[in-house]
Amino acid sequence: MNIHEYQAKEILKKYGVAVQEGFVAETPEQALEAAQKVKEHFQSDWCVVKAQIHAGGRGKGKIQGSEQRGVQVAKNPEQASEIAKNLLGGTLVTIQTGAAGKLVSKVLVAQDVFYPGASEPKEYYMSVFPIHDTVICLVLGLYSCSINRSPMLKSRSFFLNSNFFLPW
Repeated sequence: MNIHEYQAKEILKKYGVAVQEGFVAETPEQALEAAQKVKEHFQSDWCVVKAQIHAGGRGKGKIQGSEQRGVQVAKNPEQASEIAKNLLGGTLVTIQTGAAGKLVSKVLVAQDVFYPGASEPKEYYMSVFPIHDTVICLVLGLYSCSINRSPMLKSRSFFLNSNFFLPW
């Protein structure tokens, strides 16, 4: 199943899961408006602009012919618009797309998540794998993942839990 990050967040939110809030944009002007909405809703100029393609590794990936990464923090709405301008219409190459890359036609402009707590934040990674030719899915949960999840989730990942379930 291919769904974008913003679509997955809409599904999770529907079931009461707390998600990073944001707005989808298809033009730099829409990205500016989205960043202004983020500013109004969360009282922060900072936001993050995320290319929406069906591939992982967007934060380390780059737009062909430039140094623009697929995920970048913006310090104000104008910078968010500029980042969106650099992403939209470009081809993002990541470890999962191969050299051909994928065209970026949408970006997610989301609240920048800042954790001011005393303890180190924890990162969790969850995947749902449909088992081929069955109606069973495997849910795999990991913690302590680094941004370098591929290949095979590197050595910093630790097994959290797994479970099989029927998706109905």
